[in-house]
Amino acid sequence: MYRHAVYYFSLVLMIAVIGFYPSYFGNLPNADLAHHFHGITATLWMLMLIIQAWFVRTGKIKVHRMVGRTSLILAPLFLASGILMIKAMVTSSSGFSQAFGSLLAWIDTITLITFVVAYVSAIYYRMNIQLHARFMASTAILVLPPALGRIMPRLGEWITSFEMAVHLSYAICIAIVLALIYDDYRKGKLRAPYLILLFSVSLQQYGFYASTGWSWWTNFIYLLK
Repeated sequence: MYRHAVYYFSLVLMIAVIGFYPSYFGNLPNADLAHHFHGITATLWMLMLIIQAWFVRTGKIKVHRMVGRTSLILAPLFLASGILMIKAMVTSSSGFSQAFGSLLAWIDTITLITFVVAYVSAIYYRMNIQLHARFMASTAILVLPPALGRIMPRLGEWITSFEMAVHLSYAICIAIVLALIYDDYRKGKLRAPYLILLFSVSLQQYGFYASTGWSWWTNFIYLLK
């Protein structure tokens, strides 16, 4: 599986470009600085994963590590851009943001926390290739729910609501994570990275459904405004 990671990461990037094409990649001149900041850092992160995976595949481990050092700058920038996007989402006056801003802010908050946990763990376990590879792969899988959620409504009229698109996207993502966990189990050892990722994506989906009833979360969103 990890020998072919370069292709999997490339597929994730392609899904992200398709998903965000109408709102960002196909609308670059009209995007504001916050969206450019987030779009550029997220794209660079995925490109870094693809390049690193390619160097592992070709046996150029020293170059892989050199490229990996760029993550020490890129990861904080991506985190900062994500925080800016949460702020922009909950303060926007658009009808979409008014309806779904706090729900999507929940998803993005858990996503960013999981990204930090996965990245810091990948650095900490950088000499343990099994854990390092899985933690870095986890950061790529976090891209799938928002990208798929934007693709779903284009698949046909059977997608009857934005909420349905979000939940279907998470169902696909959870299925992928479960497949990765099963692959670990089949190889004889369950490892923490994908179990943490499963908890994260499940918590994201549950919060999208339930967070409107949490007074502490509502109060937090109010403070952000």
